[in-house]
Amino acid sequence: QITLNGRHGDIKPSNILWFAATRTLKLTDFGLAEFHTILSRAGQSSSGLAVSPDYRPPEMDVDGGKVSRPYDIWSMGCIYLELIAWLLEGYDLVQRFRAERTLGAINVANGQKSAPFFELQRTCETKRIQARRATWAVQNLHTRTHTHTMYSAQRA
Repeated sequence: QITLNGRHGDIKPSNILWFAATRTLKLTDFGLAEFHTILSRAGQSSSGLAVSPDYRPPEMDVDGGKVSRPYDIWSMGCIYLELIAWLLEGYDLVQRFRAERTLGAINVANGQKSAPFFELQRTCETKRIQARRATWAVQNLHTRTHTHTMYSAQRA
């Protein structure tokens, strides 16, 4: 029996539907999904893959980056950060968070600006692009969650 492993490849808020009657979230749009056997799941080259620019993981922009199932975990983590922003201060904070991420926007292949959750750095020695860290906006939101009155009230 062959076991298949999958990657959605396009997890973003607009691909998550809310069903109020059953209080259920459902992931949709499997157009970029891929399934692999254990032999082929080690990672596909990230060059030339279609992505959602804002929710892409760093390996999409890093030289020699490989895409695998953790790609979807990164995307979900980005969505969770936006959800936390919404829970703390509503849609206004979600919009501010996106605007802050856009300040360090990266031009992607199609010429659009994106609002990534990471920064890149080119090494001096090899000139290769390597992921650096979460953007200032992500770090700022992390700090904000720990100092927010909602968080402080629950800890008391």
